[in-house]
Amino acid sequence: MRFETVAAPHVAPTASVALVMRRVLYALAPAVVAYVWYFGWGLVFNMIVTVSVALTAEAAMLRLRREQIRP
Repeated sequence: MRFETVAAPHVAPTASVALVMRRVLYALAPAVVAYVWYFGWGLVFNMIVTVSVALTAEAAMLRLRREQIRP
């Protein structure tokens, strides 16, 4: 006995990954302002260092995998 197979009726996503991540960053902005207000400007330096290390590590991994850094 054969059953009829059809494509799944999934709804197409309305937002891309880039759009969702941008919204996450917008939502985090007030928290960053509050942290800087309470803990001072040293926190900004820590954030700059951590973001730059994360981006450098990701670029290094992409280079090791021989993939493009920029799409």
